[in-house]
Order: sequence, then structure tokens, then C-alpha cells
Amino acid sequence: MWQVIGQDHAIRQLKAGLELDRLSHAYLLVGPPHVGKRTLALNLAQAVNCTPEGDTVPCGQCSQCRRIAAGHHADVRVIGLDQGNSGGPQRREISIDDIRTVSGQAHLKPYEGACRVYIFEDAETMSEEAANALLKTLEEPPPQTLLILLTSQEDRLLPTISSRCRRIELRPMPQEEIASYLEKSRSVEKGDAERLARLSRGSLGWALLALQDSLVLERRKSELDRLIGLLDAHIEQRFHAASDIASLYYRDRSEAMEVLDIWLTWWRDLLVMREGAEDSVYNQDYIDSLQQWSLRYSSRQITDFIGAVLSTLKALDHNVNPRLSMEVLMLAIPGVGPRPQE
Repeated sequence: MWQVIGQDHAIRQLKAGLELDRLSHAYLLVGPPHVGKRTLALNLAQAVNCTPEGDTVPCGQCSQCRRIAAGHHADVRVIGLDQGNSGGPQRREISIDDIRTVSGQAHLKPYEGACRVYIFEDAETMSEEAANALLKTLEEPPPQTLLILLTSQEDRLLPTISSRCRRIELRPMPQEEIASYLEKSRSVEKGDAERLARLSRGSLGWALLALQDSLVLERRKSELDRLIGLLDAHIEQRFHAASDIASLYYRDRSEAMEVLDIWLTWWRDLLVMREGAEDSVYNQDYIDSLQQWSLRYSSRQITDFIGAVLSTLKALDHNVNPRLSMEVLMLAIPGVGPRPQE
């Protein structure tokens, strides 16, 4: 059973390869965070190892499918920034040692299944040495081995890596489809389903995560409140926030990047408000604040700061000093006009 939702076009491509026995030795799954890349990769790992109990592949019921779903299969390995990290700071790249381990194992016969599968999460974080080492494996792929690369930043991959993989793009789901799925399959009240669908920006995985973990929405609110508080803050307060986010980056890179992504949604909404498209605002629960601040900033100021946030994300991707990057961003927060009349 294919478990990824809203990506029928991707499933059709993979099912055709399975039925014709013409799967590629390597796949590149491209799409925004939480859109279903990891789920699809694990489903494909199940499909190539499935001993079906029924007519469907992957069946989800056989020992192979169940062990892969539980993360216990000896021939299926996920390589990413979270692997090999026992409570310390999150890794910042997939290293050449990771690739050497994969290359050594890939030439061995599968231990308990029909195919060895290596899934590279955040493949764009491979160091240059690691990418070049993986290139050798891609050029001379071992039999009974499948490589699956996942990325939300395709432009950061070496072209030589991308060109040797079969590319499948996973697209954001329409807001209406996410809301409908949450209502019908997860018994979410209509209003809550519509709110989560709007905030998800097309990523069903994010909506499901927010549904299961209240901290996701609490963190979003906390970061939006912090951002709004910084708009009128003194430079000392802004630099304190810069230090706080830089420290978070060292502990958990992805969470720090998510902070800036949350900020981007607010500034994007601010621009939308100035253009009179209030119905398109993501953060509807902040509509009053957005209305007030849209009167104090010009469209140019808003777009300039959006550009500054995007530049900061790019700098962090290239391992520029996080504290320096955040301090520069704080200095870029635009000055404001007079407060609107109450």
C-alpha cells in the first residue's frame, strides 16, 4: 500500500517501473519539506523488498514491509543529519565517512531482503567530498542496490549527481484537498482542518505533525510573537534574539531554519495585506497585527526585508557564521512610520 497522499503522479511513475522491471538504480525526490518525500522513499524500499500477502505491492503486511516501516530492516538505511547523533548538536552535513560506509555495504549481497536501499535525507547537505564519493557509486551502481536522494533544495546538489538520478517532483497539495483529508480521514473539525491546511502551505506532513504535536503550533505562535516584538525593539534586544537563534542553530539546524521560515510567512502576509488580498493571508489569527503593520511599512521595505531573510537562509546553508548572519539580519529590520490612529 502506497501511503503518501496527494502524489499520484509520482506513484504512477514508480508503479510503472516496478511492473515493467525497469526501475532506475537511483532516484531524486524533490519537493518542499513535509510533502511526503521520506514516506514515498520508504514505500519504494518496501516495494522492492515486498513478499506480498495479496495482489498489492507494497502490501504493508509481509515481514519485509513491516520491518522496513519499523526501521528494523538490515538492508534499508536512512542517512541524514539526525543519524548518528546521540543527543549532541545536530550534524551540519552528510560526510564522506557516511558515503564510504554506504559504498562498502552497497557491494555486498542483501542480508534479509531482495535489495539494499539507501535513503539520503537532506541530500543537499552532502559535503563536496561526500558528493564526489557518491558520484562514483552512481556511475557504477552495484546490482541489487537502490539509492534514493531526498531534497528540498535541488539547486544545491552537484549537477553531476542530479543527472545520474531519475528525478521525481513531489508537489504541494491544494489547500482544499488537505482540509478534506483531515476532515474525512482524521476526523478533524472543519474549521480546524481549514486552519491547518492554510498554515501547511501545501505540505500534508506538516499538517499531520501539527495535529499530533501541539508544540508545533505553540512554537509557531512563539516565533511570530517574538518577531513582532522585535519590530519596535532596541538594537540590544535584537542582538539578544540573534544570539538566541544562533545558539539554536548549533543545537538543531533545521529548527533554526524553521524559525526564519515562520518569519517569512508573516512578512509575505504583510505584503499580501498591502496588495489588498486579505483572503490569501496564511496567518489569519494575526490579521489585526498584520493590518496595523501594513500601514507602517512600505511595499519596498517589506520586499527588501524578505530578501534579507532569504539571503540569511542562503548564508546559513553555506555555513556562514550563524551569529554574524543573524545580527546582520537584525540590522536589516526596516524602520517604521508613525503608529496608525487608534
